[in-house]
Amino acid sequence: MMREKGLETGVDGRTLESVRDILRTVTKTIKTFNAYPKDNPVYQKFADALLEKFKTFFKSEDELELDVELHSLRYKDAEVFRSEEQAENIATLLFADGIRQLTFNKGITLDEIIDFIDVMRLAPGEGSHDDTVTLLWEKNIKNLDYTVAEEAVEELAVAGGLEGAATLHGAAYSTLTIKPVSLDIRTEPLTADEREEIKTEVLALDDRSLLSSAVNLFFELLSGERDMEVFSEMVRNLGRIVDIRMHNKDVGGAIEILGMLKKISVVSGVPEQHKIIEGVFNKAGGRENLKRLFAAGSDGAEISRYLSLLEKASVPNIIEILGELEDRKMRRLLCHILTELGRQDIGVFSEAINDGRWYVVRNIAMILGMMKEPAAINLIGKALGHPELRVRKEAMRSLEGIPSGETKNLFLSAMKDEDAGIRVSAMRALRRFRGPELFNVMKEGVSLDALKKKSFTEKKELLETLAAVGGEEAFPLLSELFKKRGLIEKDMVTEIRACAASGLGVIGTPQAVSLLQKETGSRKSLLREACQKAIKEATQGGNSQRKNP
Repeated sequence: MMREKGLETGVDGRTLESVRDILRTVTKTIKTFNAYPKDNPVYQKFADALLEKFKTFFKSEDELELDVELHSLRYKDAEVFRSEEQAENIATLLFADGIRQLTFNKGITLDEIIDFIDVMRLAPGEGSHDDTVTLLWEKNIKNLDYTVAEEAVEELAVAGGLEGAATLHGAAYSTLTIKPVSLDIRTEPLTADEREEIKTEVLALDDRSLLSSAVNLFFELLSGERDMEVFSEMVRNLGRIVDIRMHNKDVGGAIEILGMLKKISVVSGVPEQHKIIEGVFNKAGGRENLKRLFAAGSDGAEISRYLSLLEKASVPNIIEILGELEDRKMRRLLCHILTELGRQDIGVFSEAINDGRWYVVRNIAMILGMMKEPAAINLIGKALGHPELRVRKEAMRSLEGIPSGETKNLFLSAMKDEDAGIRVSAMRALRRFRGPELFNVMKEGVSLDALKKKSFTEKKELLETLAAVGGEEAFPLLSELFKKRGLIEKDMVTEIRACAASGLGVIGTPQAVSLLQKETGSRKSLLREACQKAIKEATQGGNSQRKNP
């Protein structure tokens, strides 16, 4: 719509866009000058960019004349700038101080541009006693003209004896003198405690306000920024503000910045920008900031939001915190966070799996199991050989949850563990693998003498596992054990026969059932009941999936 109006006044769209671009850059440059000292390269970069935009415009024009309205600026009756905001609105600032027209002339220099920007940023500042007109007069910018409203000129003339035309340029404003007005207002003095309380509250508000303004400024300037030096400087400043907010226990404020940076990183296709932003997240996930996070009294949800924004480089530091926490609920929260962060690269747990603190290794084994990733198997295997039983049990649980054939050899190894519970868990886990190769490996350790050394539970699990893995190929071995007896059958032999009966029930073939039926009337209750139960399971088809490996 603005372009149409501009075209009606004889101004082409390209010229209007050039003017709008200049004014957008003016606004950004004002904010940049407020954030950086003059010797900073970002400061110089924005000043140079603004000069170049003026030069481009003046290739086809001799002057840039802007009409000033309360909320907008117009060029040849076309609106080129508009903002309803009172703060940081160059149109409102100029209008309020009586300026109705502003003209930039061809030949404007870098120093003159810097002087103009200084006027615009200083005039509305706290503690400033001068208006825009006074500051422009003091700067005496050769290639800038401005027209002041008649009523404003009259007021100025009354105040300082100024007479004549309203168009001002440099020294034409030299006779003006502004006299301060003194008001005689009497108030009761504040007490020392009241003054200190007010000072504390104001400082706290001021700090938050300044930080928020700085954050908004940097993110506004970051949008569309392609200069890597400038981009890096702004991102580093945002990182410093994250540190400040964490120091002040403002975790929510830090999360806000990190979240916005994460969005920029996601949409950016520039690797160098990714690397720069990554540096902020690495610092946010450093030991100091993590200690502040847990010392800030944050709830679990806030801690979770903060940690979930971090990168994999923060994992070792989070693990250190995990090793120090006594709160069980908080440790579990960290384990879930580490599970998600670790998916980026499971290798980040390589050092932690060798940690000297057994409870840390147990947590890492649990985290690796929660991922259910085959890539974690080798690391869990290290935990499976840990001297602490509680670590080995956790490693076994983790391996059981990973659906991969690569776990088979680890389960075979675990069958030699000194703990019977782990050996039994390994046997049960091996039942999901079938085939003659596994059966041949497992049967090597099965003999009458070896079985006598095992508990009844372990013998039963072993022979049932052989049946499940080998299927009909296991029949000869199990039938041989089932038939074992002496002139005087000892209890140990009866246990082996009963366990073999359970294995035959798993095989479930007619031949196996027929053999079992021969001992359903045995005088040995252990053997008799085992045979009856095995026949029942075989005939009900409960093991049909294991009959055909």
